[in-house]
Amino acid sequence: MDRIYVSQPSYSVVRVMRSVVKSDHNAVVAYADQTRCTQTKTFVKRAYRRKTPAQHAMFLQYAAGVDFSLTVLATDVQSQCDMFYVMAHQLLDQFYPERTVTVTSRDPPYITGHIKAILRRKNRLMRKGRVEEASALAQRIGKEITSRTKTQLSTIQNVDSREIWECVRRLTGQEATQ
Repeated sequence: MDRIYVSQPSYSVVRVMRSVVKSDHNAVVAYADQTRCTQTKTFVKRAYRRKTPAQHAMFLQYAAGVDFSLTVLATDVQSQCDMFYVMAHQLLDQFYPERTVTVTSRDPPYITGHIKAILRRKNRLMRKGRVEEASALAQRIGKEITSRTKTQLSTIQNVDSREIWECVRRLTGQEATQ
């Protein structure tokens, strides 16, 4: 039980929240007015396609027997390309179906739909007690996050140290000290 002692009652809203890190303790947050207590968390649905070696094998086996000569029946090049595009898109949807995952504004900028789906899969494996598989996924997640952050840092045009550190702070989630 935590208490807040003040000389005058100035807190109108007090919330008990779960800790962000693994801990036995909760956080107590006190607000002077109700307006600061509102959360402005935004949700965005991101689409991704899961790709596994088994899907690749099934796709290659099926694609080897697909007859693309139907596209030759079209009279001009544009309609041939359109027919090929439709067939390729159908194969993509059949073997690599599009899935969605919700990414929030509180997620770090390197979290993509694919990374979030792998994180959720790792958590499911951990809850089931399949620690070896989960640790292998954790290593893969670390590699993907590293490659994602490297690509974000590569978009910096100038060798301006201020811009580089601003990008590093944005990636690590730290506020700028002034």
